[in-house]
Amino acid sequence: MSRAQIANAIWAIMAASVLTACNRQTNADSSLAADRNYEARAIQSYVVSKITYKIPYDYLYLAEMSGPPALSVTYPGYRPASEAGTTCQNWVVVVPEGACRKFTFLIGAAGNSPIHDIAKVQLSNLHLKFPLRTSDGYWTSQSVEIGRTPYFLKDDGNKIYFFYCFMNKNSTGALDGICQDAFTIQDGNTVELIFPYHLRAQLPQIQLDIDRLMASFRKAAT
Repeated sequence: MSRAQIANAIWAIMAASVLTACNRQTNADSSLAADRNYEARAIQSYVVSKITYKIPYDYLYLAEMSGPPALSVTYPGYRPASEAGTTCQNWVVVVPEGACRKFTFLIGAAGNSPIHDIAKVQLSNLHLKFPLRTSDGYWTSQSVEIGRTPYFLKDDGNKIYFFYCFMNKNSTGALDGICQDAFTIQDGNTVELIFPYHLRAQLPQIQLDIDRLMASFRKAAT
């Protein structure tokens, strides 16, 4: 099997996972709507690395799951995705300007991210391991082409941004990709999310907005 075939197979698996997640979210949305008067007021408590979050039920993705919380929110706006109904699309899907989009992110234990470990190693020899630079200022491990899986890294002097993407065409035929990111929020815990390559310029603001959202749930817990 060629490298391109392997990459396409990975893309198909990722796309199928996203579709499954969308279907599961739709089912969760329908279930939630059936008893909104009660569940909209419900608060779930989670402790992650000794940090307590009190999260409204509406924000939770598959709240019955055990372990660290996963949240599903609209983008932009960061409101509960359940409020948007079943017409809101996962943000890896290309939608018309102004259409509703949503995404899911996971809160994990402090430092519990293999991406962080990789970033520390890569930073030790940045220009050797990331020889190419994109027009928007990211150093990358290889050319950004269909069928490839490049890593991206940017140090803006205040924060390091590091993620990788499975590159392919989106539904419009344009070059795009599904990217995985992990970053540390102010309380030291880790956020992991999947986002579309075409939103990479907004990644710093997305990280900041998620940090602020989680801080509001910490305040509610005090």
